[in-house]
Amino acid sequence: MVNRQLKRAAFLEHFANREPCLIGMEACGGSQHWARRLMETGHQVKLMPAKFVETFNIGNKMSRPH
Repeated sequence: MVNRQLKRAAFLEHFANREPCLIGMEACGGSQHWARRLMETGHQVKLMPAKFVETFNIGNKMSRPH
């Protein structure tokens, strides 16, 4: 498991250099686009509702109300 912040410009490059794997992402406005791009490189992508991803948000993101 990797919990690493990536800049938008380096996002695809980071995953293009890795073996195909399962990637879990928070479902949001741009997640469908990024999921399609990652699947083009051979990865499997699962989108999750924000309420299930909240516990992984650490750092500069504000907590969401319950």
